[in-house]
Amino acid sequence: MSHNADRRRAGHEGTVEPRKPNEYRNRTNPLRGSEIQTMTDVGKFRIVDEKDLREFAYGGDSKHLKAHLTNLRRQGLIVEREIPHQETAPRRLVALTKQGHRLLVATNNTPKDQALYHGFTKLREPITTRTSIVCTREDSKRLPAREAQTSGSFLTQS
Repeated sequence: MSHNADRRRAGHEGTVEPRKPNEYRNRTNPLRGSEIQTMTDVGKFRIVDEKDLREFAYGGDSKHLKAHLTNLRRQGLIVEREIPHQETAPRRLVALTKQGHRLLVATNNTPKDQALYHGFTKLREPITTRTSIVCTREDSKRLPAREAQTSGSFLTQS
C-alpha cells in the first residue's frame, strides 16, 4: 500500500471518480479505479486490518473507505470479519472473496506476476498485531524490485 498522496484513495480533491463496468462471467461489476486498487491491496496480503487500510491507503479518510468497502461487500467481492481481541477492541479484517479474486485476474486489473490471495486462513492460525502489511527488509527482497520497496518496516508500492 502506498504512502504517496497521489495514490491515496481519499477525496480526489472533491471530485467523484465514476464507476466503470468490469465484466466477468456474464456479470457486470461497476467499480471505481480506487476500489480496484483497494481489492488489489487486500489480495496482495490475503487479509488486511480495516484500520491499516484507513491509515495507509486512505490517508485516514474513514468516509471513503467505508463507502468503498460497502460497495465491494454488496457486490460480493470482499468479505469482512470481526475478530475478538482480549486486550483491545475487536479487529475488523478484510479479505477478497473467490469472486473478487477471479474478477481481478480475468479483467487484467493487476500485473500478471502479482500474487493475489482470497479468503481467510483458518481461525486457529495466529493473527499478528499488524496483520499482513508489516514486512521486513528480508521479506521484501523476495518481491520483484519494481513491485515493492521497504520504508522502515512497512511495505510500500513503488
